[in-house]
Amino acid sequence: MIALQRRLLDLGFAVGRVDGLFGPETAAGVAEFQRNVGLEPDGVLGPDTMAALGRLRPRASGGNPNAMRAAERIRAAGPSLDDKLVVLDVVPFTTDVPGLGADAARLDALGSTAVEAVASLVEQGLVEVGARSLRTTPGPERERAWASNRSGGAVCVSLTTDASTDPGAGGLSTYYYGIDAHDIRSTAGERFAGLVHREVLARTPFADGGCHARFWDLLRMTRMPAVRIDLGCVTHAPDATALGDPEVLASVARAIVVAVQRVYLGPEDDSPTGLLSLDDLRALRDRPDSPEG
Repeated sequence: MIALQRRLLDLGFAVGRVDGLFGPETAAGVAEFQRNVGLEPDGVLGPDTMAALGRLRPRASGGNPNAMRAAERIRAAGPSLDDKLVVLDVVPFTTDVPGLGADAARLDALGSTAVEAVASLVEQGLVEVGARSLRTTPGPERERAWASNRSGGAVCVSLTTDASTDPGAGGLSTYYYGIDAHDIRSTAGERFAGLVHREVLARTPFADGGCHARFWDLLRMTRMPAVRIDLGCVTHAPDATALGDPEVLASVARAIVVAVQRVYLGPEDDSPTGLLSLDDLRALRDRPDSPEG
């Protein structure tokens, strides 16, 4: 299915995200292809359609059609966060590391409390800069992704923390939709995850756990830029200290709000990582030349 979606994209037909799912957008791309080659546009991959796909060469090479469409959608949305909806996906945390004994309950509480605190502070920060937020309902990843899509959200932020059998394993890790083996990725999601990753690292003591492509359902099935943020490991002493520090958690939340804003800023309004504050975002919103000013 991934090969089919890439083939249709190379031929100039929109299929939505290359995610390996034969959904409505891919079926519409197949039907449009069929119309263009004189076949019955039923959106079904029969032998005649497959043969026609094999005969044709791509109409153009270079560039990434999905990436260009995503960039244009972001540009057309404008720089203001006013009335943009941010989907917050708060992942319940449970320590599943064996051998922790009585300490497991304390670490569970630490992780859950920290993630909830960051989510609440992000919600407050978004309100301050004119945006709206909506939390997903706990459940399977697919259901949370579908709910995110139905909401019409601009971006999706999934928050959790981690635990490890290795007490030395820790640091901030972020994730976006991609499959390294196929060189497939959401360019908008990768950019958003990178902005979040760098902003949080610049403002907090977390070590750098990297920004990674993953095929997880929440990331591949959401139709907006999406990032999963793992706020360190509760089993890593420096991370546990950071997760228990209200100032660090406030800095994480500010970093996330700033990263959301930076998705929509043009070069003339953007700033180096770690410098924008919520006051700066409010000033951008209140400028005389802004649509809301």
